[in-house]
Amino acid sequence: MIFIFIDTNAFDATLNRKSHSDLEKQDTASQLIWLEKTLATTTAKWKIIVGHHPLFTTGVRRGKMLDVRKSFLPIFEKYKVDVYFAGHEHDLQHQKPTGFTHYLVSGAGSEIRPVTKDSIQTKFAISDHGFMSVQQQQDTLKLQVINYLGKELYKTDIVK
Repeated sequence: MIFIFIDTNAFDATLNRKSHSDLEKQDTASQLIWLEKTLATTTAKWKIIVGHHPLFTTGVRRGKMLDVRKSFLPIFEKYKVDVYFAGHEHDLQHQKPTGFTHYLVSGAGSEIRPVTKDSIQTKFAISDHGFMSVQQQQDTLKLQVINYLGKELYKTDIVK
């Protein structure tokens, strides 16, 4: 299993560049080259990427993450990334659009915001405080979504 952490901030066109001047200094092309090289050379059975911005969301930023998606989706699909974890949205989601990768959003530790459900790609979405727990077994990732009271809200297996 390999975990790869990426910085998605410089890919988010909705951020105010004037109040985030450090974004202009980031070399997005080099990060994408590094990511492709890392994925191309790994022999890990499971490929998991963690970033801040979701590529797919039914939260309040629905339709606003297209620049981030455009940058990373082709790479995730080309190298068959199993799971992408993101935050940024203040809710809990499991999105599975057409393609290979499962998209998980776990950003509900603070304030919560409303979600909608896309009947095609949304496996789970809730506006509740909580977190995700993942247990890796040989051919399966066991995912649980647990709210702040300790109640299991959702569980599923991602099988290879």
